[in-house]
Amino acid sequence: KANDASAEVNNWNSDFTLRIMQTIFRLDDFLEITLEPNITNVLQINQLYDSITHFKGSCLLRMLENSMPEILFENGTQNFLKQWKYATVSRNDFWNSINALAQDYLPPQTNISDIMETWSSQSGYPLITIIRNKTAGNLQVSQSKFQARNESDSSLWIVPLNYVIGNGDERKLWLTNRSITVANVSSDKWILFNVKRTGYYRVNYDIDSWNQLIEILTTNHEAIPLENRGQLINDAFKLAENSLISYEIPFNLTKYLHREERYIPWASVLDSLEFLRDALQSTYLNGAYEKYVKHLVSPLYDKMWNVTNGNQLLRKLTIETACSVNYEPCTNWAENLFNEWMKKNITVPSDLRKTIFCTAIRDGSEEEWNFLWNQIKSQKTNSDIEEVFISLGCTRDTWLINKYMRNAQSGTIPWQYVPYVWQSLGQPTSLAFGFQYLRENWNSIYEAYKDKPIILKAIIQDFLYKLGTKSDLEDLTILVKKHENDFQQLAPLVQGVVDRIKARVEWSGRHLQEVEEILLG
Repeated sequence: KANDASAEVNNWNSDFTLRIMQTIFRLDDFLEITLEPNITNVLQINQLYDSITHFKGSCLLRMLENSMPEILFENGTQNFLKQWKYATVSRNDFWNSINALAQDYLPPQTNISDIMETWSSQSGYPLITIIRNKTAGNLQVSQSKFQARNESDSSLWIVPLNYVIGNGDERKLWLTNRSITVANVSSDKWILFNVKRTGYYRVNYDIDSWNQLIEILTTNHEAIPLENRGQLINDAFKLAENSLISYEIPFNLTKYLHREERYIPWASVLDSLEFLRDALQSTYLNGAYEKYVKHLVSPLYDKMWNVTNGNQLLRKLTIETACSVNYEPCTNWAENLFNEWMKKNITVPSDLRKTIFCTAIRDGSEEEWNFLWNQIKSQKTNSDIEEVFISLGCTRDTWLINKYMRNAQSGTIPWQYVPYVWQSLGQPTSLAFGFQYLRENWNSIYEAYKDKPIILKAIIQDFLYKLGTKSDLEDLTILVKKHENDFQQLAPLVQGVVDRIKARVEWSGRHLQEVEEILLG
């Protein structure tokens, strides 16, 4: 078994589930991405035909590939490339090349074009629900659109499913209708669907099946595939967020983490907690949330913070998280390193620059901020420059945030780096001030950037997306209505943000007390 995290991310399948699939799920949740959008202007092409649609398309291809023997998909792809070399093609030409070899693995009277049409023409993705009937010894497997905004939504996909029962072999089946019954299922063994997270869907289970998964994670977590350990928690938090299960389930799933020493599950879990972090950071529960995360990561931090070989990606992730929730050993370490850099020009570890910079700026004064600002010109790569800009936004001093925003608007900061400024505003003080600044200066901001969609997109997708209160929703609604013509071409992104803020407001009304009881109980 490879214990080095680099071995995990060099495993294409594990890396894909984390860096691509989990990212696109999060975006698809509020944008409801379709691969066949209705394009009415050039700006929408820039919005929609970017990495988002490419990521979703790659997820669907990976799912299709895993529905059949790998060699068939590879041969079909090679046949397509040979047949259509130098020619203009459509996606149906590719489907037909795969279909010619894969008929024995498809549902009866169905071809790949029919299957993939259900995924490319519909927005969003399905939720697969598993209900075990122990008396009858079967499973009821059904599908519905996840987060359907319309209760009468009739979206239906042709879904390639895979699952294991206990430590048995992987099984496959197709879900072509609303539901299907799987017979001859043992009542005393745990069940896991979406093995290795190959399918583009989320999975919910009945409460007994969830509890069996919690038990196996607690007693023998390596019985669950690496990719699924984080996926179970990711799905569970998202399901709880949408009132489909109790928050007790995802919180109970995280209890196994004191045994987990692999990067992929940890990275997936911590990404899953971002919604809670954003929802709670401006509430009275922020301290309790930080205490909970400290409880999760502090044992791993104490074990790994000074490790110089081996699991470096997990070490980096652990330090980033520990410092972000103000774990004192981590913040003291980061601030001391920054001070030594500032006073003695001692080199900061390259893989932890952003964490060290942000921690020092967040807890520091004007002296630290000005020092880091003056380092911009000496940065050698774009990623180094990005780290500095992102870290400057970590300050909690409103006048420094104001200075930062004015530097961006005045042209002191080159326009190609302005998206980093908006992306950097994420903690309560900078969010509140940044939103106020945006409302007060929208005319000049839009005039400056109307021909630079990357900046407008960053403001909406990387900044406004983080808002989450009722007053935020009211102020954003007023802003959009007041400048209706400006926002018209940005409508899909703006609507996604509005829906996201509404969901957070509704979440607080439904779940704040439940989460409070868990965090404080």
